[in-house]
Amino acid sequence: MAPRFNFLLHAFFCLALATTSFSLSPKFYDNLCPQALPAIKRIVEAAVHREPRMGAFLLRLHFHDCFVNNDLELIFFVFQGCDGSLLLDSSFALGTEKNARGNFNSVRGFEVVDQIKVEVDRVCGRPTVSCADILAVVARDSVLALGGPIWKVRLGRRDSTTASRTLADSVLPSASMDLPALINNFKNQGLNKRDLVALSGGHTIGLSQCLIFRNRIYNATNIDPAFAKERRATCPRTGGNTNLAPFDPTPARFDTAYFKNLVKERGLLTSDQALFSALPAIKRIVEAAVHREPRMGASLLRLHFHDCFVNNGLELIFFVFQGCDGSLLLDSTSAFETEKNARGNFNSVRGFEVVDQIKAEVDRVCGRPVVSCADILAVAARDSVLALGGPTWKVRLGRRDSTTANRTLADNVLPSASMDLPALINNFKNQGLNKRDLRRATCPRTGGNTNLAPFDPTPSRFDTAYFKNLVKEKGLLTSDQALFSGGSTDKLVETYSKNPNAFWVDFSKSMIRMGNIKPLTGKQGQIRVNCRKVN
Repeated sequence: MAPRFNFLLHAFFCLALATTSFSLSPKFYDNLCPQALPAIKRIVEAAVHREPRMGAFLLRLHFHDCFVNNDLELIFFVFQGCDGSLLLDSSFALGTEKNARGNFNSVRGFEVVDQIKVEVDRVCGRPTVSCADILAVVARDSVLALGGPIWKVRLGRRDSTTASRTLADSVLPSASMDLPALINNFKNQGLNKRDLVALSGGHTIGLSQCLIFRNRIYNATNIDPAFAKERRATCPRTGGNTNLAPFDPTPARFDTAYFKNLVKERGLLTSDQALFSALPAIKRIVEAAVHREPRMGASLLRLHFHDCFVNNGLELIFFVFQGCDGSLLLDSTSAFETEKNARGNFNSVRGFEVVDQIKAEVDRVCGRPVVSCADILAVAARDSVLALGGPTWKVRLGRRDSTTANRTLADNVLPSASMDLPALINNFKNQGLNKRDLRRATCPRTGGNTNLAPFDPTPSRFDTAYFKNLVKEKGLLTSDQALFSGGSTDKLVETYSKNPNAFWVDFSKSMIRMGNIKPLTGKQGQIRVNCRKVN
């Protein structure tokens, strides 16, 4: 099986487990009616062959059936998720879920389900297979018919005796949802972020109506301009509500084109593009800032460094100064003085306006303050290095922002340019970092314009020229040359000067280690609305 479909197998499996009992079994009908599943597959394949778009509709029926779940099954076995309630027409006792906002004039394929039900009951000799199980099998067979993966469907569901349009209105995810809303919506179904992204990949097949995506193509800013123009050609500002557009360039093939579209900001729905928003937004702004002024890369990297190092080691008592917590970004208040005025920062650290720009854009694309200022610093540091030709690494995220700052502590703990090697080693040791980390973290002090002196001959390129300079005793600062002065770090300097790959690998590891210096997490701290002020 193709590795690219592994994520989908995980998600479809979890969708089934999240809304059904563990008494279900893939072999449920093996003895009751072994002809049932082959009969379903034949009809699905024929329907998809006649109209490839039908595959997307049949997959969607299962999705929209399972999500209508009120979590009251322990008291009333009424609305239990994957129970076939979506298929019921209106009666005096119930309002059909087909008329819910997320379904009306949108879900279809019911005639195929009716055909399957008749044929399955015929081959089984009586009603044996539930409509809910038919939807689950049909979803799998539709994906398979369009070139997607196969998975074992757990069977044995029973059909509900009622439906709830009101509940469907309140629980089905909408095309206009932002990322936090989507995550919460799926969480309410017992599904996680991986399930959210993988199941959204079902949009790799099928089309959507102009009415659903019009607002995005005319008003969104996180959209490729050429893509928006292309979609506007068949979706005018007024009229044409039922005009169709594909979710990706291959609407009749189950592949990964949908995700490639999102990376290019070509998601058709707001809820699609929301899956790929925060980190790409940071990267775009960092790349633009470094392109305008290459020195900005060094400045943004330094912000993360100087934020993480202000750590008093008292996190078990007071969750105040814990390292990578965004405290450096806070302006002075009546309660504390900003760390920007510390000796190692005053008239030196910069790039705050870029961080402000990133914060505003990330909050916009996420719909609300979701990404902490501390995490923004960590990601901006990585993206700055990458923009200048350096390595990349996976940034661990989930930091919280501090609610205070401490200039005095910053004065005491930030390494100074005049430190000798023993002092530098001790300074890094106090942060839980070793000599190898010291070399990697000190190295990327690049930057410089016409009235500044560069740290090495290539201040706008992330390379190993810095180390070659040290070997030649051309280190600009005392603390730079201290790393190659007959001491215990000489060997590392020589290694990096001759082996860029070794430096790339070690620098990435040390950035990860530094970014993990006692961050605020969980319920500690906050997610600031403005990185310069406590909420």
